[in-house]
Amino acid sequence: MISADTITSRTFTTVRFKEGYSTREVDDFLDEIVDRMATGDHSLARRIKEKTFSNVRFRGGYDIDEVDDFLDQVTETVEAL
Repeated sequence: MISADTITSRTFTTVRFKEGYSTREVDDFLDEIVDRMATGDHSLARRIKEKTFSNVRFRGGYDIDEVDDFLDQVTETVEAL
C-alpha cells in the first residue's frame, strides 16, 4: 500500500539523451493524485491509467519506465481503497 507521503516524496531518474516524461507534468500529476486520494475520488484509478505525459528529449525528463511502474503501483493502491 503506497501512502500519500510516499507519492509526494518519490524521485525518479532524470534522463537527458533519451526520451523522458516532462518533469513538471509528472510532479503536478502526483500532487493531483494525493489531493484526489484525500477526497476518496472513485474515478482516480481510471484517471491514472488514462494519463499521458509529454515526452522530452535533450532536456531533463523522468525515466519513462520508472514513472509507468510507479503509477502502476499507485493504481493498485487506489483500487484497493
